[in-house]
Amino acid sequence: MGHEIRQIPHCRAVGADRTPPRPRRYRRSRRTRFDRRRPIRSDGNTFATFSAPDGRAAWFSDTVGVTSAVGIPVQRCPGILDRVKGRGLDAVYGAGVGGGSLAFGAFTAVPRRADFEHVFPAAVDYDELVRTYYPRAKRMLGASPLPADIMAHPRYVGTRSWRAAVRRYGKEPIAFDYAIDWDIVRAELDGRATASIITGELGFGVNSGAKNSVDRNYLPAAERTGHVTIKPMHEVFEIRPRSRRPGFVVTARVIDDQHRTVRIVRSEADFLFMAAGSFHTTRMLVEARATGTLPRLSTKIGAGFGANGDFLTARTALSDDSGRSRVDPDSDASTRTTCQADPCRWSTTPRRYRHRSAGLPPPT
Repeated sequence: MGHEIRQIPHCRAVGADRTPPRPRRYRRSRRTRFDRRRPIRSDGNTFATFSAPDGRAAWFSDTVGVTSAVGIPVQRCPGILDRVKGRGLDAVYGAGVGGGSLAFGAFTAVPRRADFEHVFPAAVDYDELVRTYYPRAKRMLGASPLPADIMAHPRYVGTRSWRAAVRRYGKEPIAFDYAIDWDIVRAELDGRATASIITGELGFGVNSGAKNSVDRNYLPAAERTGHVTIKPMHEVFEIRPRSRRPGFVVTARVIDDQHRTVRIVRSEADFLFMAAGSFHTTRMLVEARATGTLPRLSTKIGAGFGANGDFLTARTALSDDSGRSRVDPDSDASTRTTCQADPCRWSTTPRRYRHRSAGLPPPT
């Protein structure tokens, strides 16, 4: 039987084992483009950039910014990042064909056993994941560590300086594998490709094409089977059981570039797989349970939900308290680091560490 995956705006992918009859073809206007794939353009202008953000960076938003405190006015369009704000929640999610992989940092960390077993049930075999499935996923994503020649390049002085600062705390930094094509990064360094990875341009998309997002590996591989169809610009708003036999009916609105509803479509499925990200998957399930369209859902749906759990530390090139520049002997760069949660709290300069308030030990 055929399989269908609908790639909808907020990465809400719906899988079905039976494709319903095709609805009447919709005649598109010249302004309407339903294909939200973003092939890398030769002019290096596929995505918005941090230095010149525009509507391509945000999902139908009037503003775009790296943080909630920054909002740059932009034209509304189906961009890369969907931002969700609520009571105690301000989170950003990837949108489009490729989902969060278009915008995430491209690192492929494998969880520690203690952390994994704290979260997942015992029925999930951590050893099997580490032995078989994590390596398989990394191969598909082309993930590998930062090569030594790139680390040694003058453009990567900040990375070397950060590594040296961590080591002065008595810690050894852990190097992750990255879903990055390092040959394209070398081309960036040589000026043969648009500077993207080397300038930290990952959050709005990578214009050089160096990021191995899933629209370049997993999704094309699925389409090549002949059993998968990807349909962007579909926004699911209802899921209910099928009446005449087991299965589900999924209802979505097809939208245009102005977020206007073009038509309503329905798909039937014997099995339904939801991949809408932590927020939108949870939201749709909670709504379905609350409205009674999926009354048999567990009461635990939505319990313990959390947004992004990252704790970020930023390093800034500042002078020390005396006004003199503090230089890292290993990299000729400033090594002052600050905790983003409290930017005035920590000062780490060569061979001198102190906490600015209570004499606490430095962060680990």
